[in-house]
Amino acid sequence: MLNTHNISFDQLPTMVAQLIANQDRLSELLISFIAKNAPSDVDESFIDIHDASKIINKAIPTIYALAAAKKIPCHKQGRQLYFLKSELIAWIKKSIKLKS
Repeated sequence: MLNTHNISFDQLPTMVAQLIANQDRLSELLISFIAKNAPSDVDESFIDIHDASKIINKAIPTIYALAAAKKIPCHKQGRQLYFLKSELIAWIKKSIKLKS
């Protein structure tokens, strides 16, 4: 712990060095904490309707109908529909729970 009382001018370089060392240690701890707790983006890539059809085992026209009715999670860019695999899996799990 730093002694904050009666610091002399001669002690300032040592105190600054200690502060820098402490800041470096805190930065390393923060970086490792963020790396450990960062969400996995393995399933966070966008897929097209053909891949979505394979994942949820539904025909492409059915997926278009579900998207138009806003019953399936999707993202629209122009005329193209995109899906996140993680959202589709969560949607499937939710619909299974509702049927049970």
